[in-house]
Amino acid sequence: VSISLCFSLLILLLSPQEISPVSGQITVIQEDAQVTVKQGHPFHTTCKYKTSITALHWYQLRKGQAPQLISVQSVTGPRHSGRITTHLNTTGKYSVLKVEEVQVSDSALYLCAVVASVLLPWLLLQQPRCHGHT
Repeated sequence: VSISLCFSLLILLLSPQEISPVSGQITVIQEDAQVTVKQGHPFHTTCKYKTSITALHWYQLRKGQAPQLISVQSVTGPRHSGRITTHLNTTGKYSVLKVEEVQVSDSALYLCAVVASVLLPWLLLQQPRCHGHT
């Protein structure tokens, strides 16, 4: 059984693309658009950012449901929760989301969010790049 997982970006910004406050531009990059994983196998995706942040969030969005917060990190290192591990690297400015032993119930849109200390908490959701999710 193959499972389709989609990825998008949830970005805390003041404008639709980037912002150039005093401390510089804020850019968040999540390269994977859609990944197909065999049931029982692991998968991972990476979220990169190019500014100083106060926290990085990962959300899981299942069709027809509200986003579920699955991880919040503000310091470098791993965070484990069941089969899900997130690892924030503040030096390299990226976070990796890993899911062990993928199950059908893991089929979802996974969202990466950054919170930058120089910004007001306005929210922008980038449109998903994969089909079948809205």
